[in-house]
Amino acid sequence: MDQSQESVPSLPGGAAIERLIQERIERQTPLAVLYIDLINLEPYCQKYGWAKGAQVIQTLANIIQETLATVGHPSDGCGHIVGDSFVIVSTPERAEHLAQDIINRFDAAILPYYSPEDQRNKYFDTLDRRGNPYRAYLIGVSIAIVSNAYRELEHVLQVEALASEVKKYIKLLPGSRYAFDRRHK
Repeated sequence: MDQSQESVPSLPGGAAIERLIQERIERQTPLAVLYIDLINLEPYCQKYGWAKGAQVIQTLANIIQETLATVGHPSDGCGHIVGDSFVIVSTPERAEHLAQDIINRFDAAILPYYSPEDQRNKYFDTLDRRGNPYRAYLIGVSIAIVSNAYRELEHVLQVEALASEVKKYIKLLPGSRYAFDRRHK
């Protein structure tokens, strides 16, 4: 097991979350699924080390749990998919508030993980896998939100595919952000 998986608190895994999503789809209850992961974790780990990266993942897990405890609803659920990927199952009317709260908490919590110079600059210069220099911005949170408010959802794999498309869009932009899949079928 890698360090990032060891450091995450006991959250339900992917299979339990998939069952929860599928149950809500089948019952046709209001559903919003927030797929949460980190942007720029790899360059951070290359500079600061994988142990520090595991601490960042733990911080995100704690923030997700704190957010659900303070602004969530008892019927909401969360889980750890793998590595730095998490999911929250909620409702369309709570999704945006949950996403914004997670982003606000994470963006405040991430700064101490950086050197004063990197905090000031809000980036650091590094090399990509091919050895080419590039600018790595501070770690951010991307949250892709898929709900049945705009279209009928039929299966958990459809939800995952839609979230994957939204995540690709979000990750093109620097910083923490969330986006809804508002497409109609």
